[in-house]
Amino acid sequence: MAISVQAGLPATNFGNTIDNEARKTVYAGSLKAFVSNNVDDRIAARTASAKKDAMRLISDAWKRNEAIHKDIDDLNLQKRSNAEEKTLLESQYSVALNERAAVKEKYNVDPESEEQKDLDLLVKIQDWSNHVPGSVPPSMDDCKRFNEIKDKPLTAYQSEYLLANDKVGKTAYGIEIAKITGQQITQALTNAQSTIDKDSSMVKAQASAEEIMESLAETVKTMLIQDGVDKTRKEQEEAEERAEEKAKKQEELEERIDAAKADENRKQDEEREIIDGESDIVVTKVYNTENTKVDSDIAQAQKNIKDIVEKQMLLNDDLKGIEFDLKL
Repeated sequence: MAISVQAGLPATNFGNTIDNEARKTVYAGSLKAFVSNNVDDRIAARTASAKKDAMRLISDAWKRNEAIHKDIDDLNLQKRSNAEEKTLLESQYSVALNERAAVKEKYNVDPESEEQKDLDLLVKIQDWSNHVPGSVPPSMDDCKRFNEIKDKPLTAYQSEYLLANDKVGKTAYGIEIAKITGQQITQALTNAQSTIDKDSSMVKAQASAEEIMESLAETVKTMLIQDGVDKTRKEQEEAEERAEEKAKKQEELEERIDAAKADENRKQDEEREIIDGESDIVVTKVYNTENTKVDSDIAQAQKNIKDIVEKQMLLNDDLKGIEFDLKL
């Protein structure tokens, strides 16, 4: 399964000890951006941290795998070098064998001669000293005989043959070492390849990285949901605050309206009182004016009656009732 990361959302020894510990590891530096109140910033920070952890797991596993492949490359290089050295030694060994045969043919010494028998003992000791494959250690009799002849000068045949045999022995030993080295390299290559075949660190690292990213997806989902809840709660609180503010303003408006109405009523009452007072004054003036007019009319009437009486010479007693009525 391939790992995919959407930006809009959020060991040196892998063996069997991967990764549960690595997955539990929290790097303090990656927490710095998580204090942001912006959900996009927090998701981006969490995503970057998860990607870093996932890549660390894969990178460590890859480095280990790469180190094994490098070991294999080095072993293959050693194997080729050893094979070349072995081929060269085999060529030198063949030349040394020919040289030794040529010396023997050149001198053609009797195999039963004392010179040849002494040479055979010296060759046996030389081969043992040169670690020639198949050589055997000298016996007690060989050592006793060697002590008897060691100070005897070598013949030309013995000297040349021992020189050629020394080359044969040393190249034979070199070939044997190269053969053993080749076997060891081959075994090491087999072990290394087996380690790669059995090594599950990359698989485990991949699985761990996928788990990290899957966990990231769940975390981001939770963060988005929580952010939605927080935003909804905040919007509700802001709406409630606006409603409270509106109600408060409405209440203040109504209070001002009521105060204005009360003030208007007060003014109207004051004006009414003023009007009523002025009306009383006018009525009083009118009444007084009317009374004055009536009195004047009565006086005039009386004067007229008096004139009539005088003219008609009426008796005052007959007119008393009229005067009385007019006064009423």
